[in-house]
Amino acid sequence: MTSAPLASRLRVPSGPLFFPVTAFGPDGSVDLGAFRAHVRGGVEAGAAAVFACCGTGEFHALTPEELQECVAAAVEEVAGRVPVVAGAGYGTALAVRYARLAEEAGADGLLAMPPYLVVAGQEGLLRHYTELAAATSLDVIVYQRDNAVFTPETVSRSPAPRVSSASRTASATWT
Repeated sequence: MTSAPLASRLRVPSGPLFFPVTAFGPDGSVDLGAFRAHVRGGVEAGAAAVFACCGTGEFHALTPEELQECVAAAVEEVAGRVPVVAGAGYGTALAVRYARLAEEAGADGLLAMPPYLVVAGQEGLLRHYTELAAATSLDVIVYQRDNAVFTPETVSRSPAPRVSSASRTASATWT
């Protein structure tokens, strides 16, 4: 984990935002060696940040403990050269658990995904992301999808919003 705020480190990326896939062995277990090599290769190729265990990182297939192991491996591989942002999602309680494990593993921030398979109203979305942001000291990038898009009015009521571009739509980074 680095001391510089995540938003300032991602404001003008020096390279692509890298979303490594999470490798699995023939028995279905996480292949940390292959994952480490993939992360290392991405950083060596010029990635500006590593988004570990997010949507394309098979977040949905990882246990909380596997997510923590992968995030810790990514943090170790990048050795502070670029920020590591970890995925946190599902319902609020489980998202909070993932967020806390990512913080313990040394992540620089969270990519907070919307509640899974839920089309929440604005108050529900705001409550979900606010509780997730309050669960750790990490900066949170709010990932919006077609089932979870904030209105401008909701963004104006969110805690310390700063607009960033972490998805197809505008997202808020909360600190």
